[in-house]
Amino acid sequence: MSLTFLLPASLLALSLAPDVQPPQPVSIPVVQTREGLAHVFTKLKARKPVTVAWFGGSITEGAGASNGDETSYRGLVGHWFTTTFPQSHVTNVNAAIGGTGSDLGAFRLGRDVLAHRPDLVFVEFAVNDGGAPEAMIDRAMEGIVRQIRRADPDTDICFVYTFVVGWLPEFQAGRLVHSVQRDEIVAAHYGLPSVNMAVPAARKLIDGAMTAAEFSKDGVHPTDAGYRIYADALIAFLTQQRDDRARPHKRRLPPALRPDSLEHARMIGADTITPAPGWAVTDRDSTGRFPHLLASDTPGATQTVGFSGPILAMFYVLGPDTGAFDYKIDDGPWQTLDPFDVFAKGYARAHYRLLADGLPDTPHTLTLKIRADHNPDSKGTYTRIGYLLTSPGHG
Repeated sequence: MSLTFLLPASLLALSLAPDVQPPQPVSIPVVQTREGLAHVFTKLKARKPVTVAWFGGSITEGAGASNGDETSYRGLVGHWFTTTFPQSHVTNVNAAIGGTGSDLGAFRLGRDVLAHRPDLVFVEFAVNDGGAPEAMIDRAMEGIVRQIRRADPDTDICFVYTFVVGWLPEFQAGRLVHSVQRDEIVAAHYGLPSVNMAVPAARKLIDGAMTAAEFSKDGVHPTDAGYRIYADALIAFLTQQRDDRARPHKRRLPPALRPDSLEHARMIGADTITPAPGWAVTDRDSTGRFPHLLASDTPGATQTVGFSGPILAMFYVLGPDTGAFDYKIDDGPWQTLDPFDVFAKGYARAHYRLLADGLPDTPHTLTLKIRADHNPDSKGTYTRIGYLLTSPGHG
């Protein structure tokens, strides 16, 4: 089953020459039901405890809402679950981190989602994946799905799509944006339902029923009114699934679309690393994202860490005193990373950086060395690492 909104012809056509015909109305599906959500709704109807995980970026976190836990789409739909099934104990898990995409998501899934043993996972990364390479979106989104399915085949998964106001021309033309196109390939392969919550919101903007400023103050993060549109679209699908009499079936994991999907992605915690002289493991984290940090601000201090697999990334603190460091993998050339940016001047946040990809799928050694020089706007030379990210065995 697929629910569809009809989008009117582009408003830009008003500026066309009189003899140029505007494009005809086009349609973009809001819902692709595919295999649906029979497993979780069977449990809900049986009044069994259910855990719902909300996995995504700042839009899922609720940025822009007056209260992220109540008036965001996550809060509104989470409330729908608890009030629609009051006899079930529904636990909503906020597993969103602003400013991050599916690439980091594939690595942190085990800690932030699977550790809660969810019955349903909503996955929202279309906006933050908007500028990501096609191959990485494919590897990460498939890796997320396969990790969930291997942990528990009965866990339902639903992809949800949001948008930025700058994408309106794509909606006017009836085209799915790049990241959603890639996600839909994965969703179709694994039979996952998807809800394009952006379609009814885009329609209101195109129709003139809502201004861009009413929908979002910054063009990305919705206001309460904008989140209400997202929530209504998702609730409409969930209501249909609630009323559906479909029974859950036994799932079999199909062959992977890619041999290098991030199915085996994992995080190496700072507390598992033995600090070298000039480095220390601390639990002082201003972002609230890391239980431990491997930290140093001593120029020349050198740390080595072993890892396995073809990919290596770093999940770390980026803030006002973040400095630069040199690094190399095995006997490769030294490279310099200065992650400081304009946002770091004002506050500390969790950040992610890919260090290497395409390495041999073998054991490796990472060597880090703190630099004395740093960005002129930085107040220090600190490097604080929460996790090193690897994917041994594949991708």
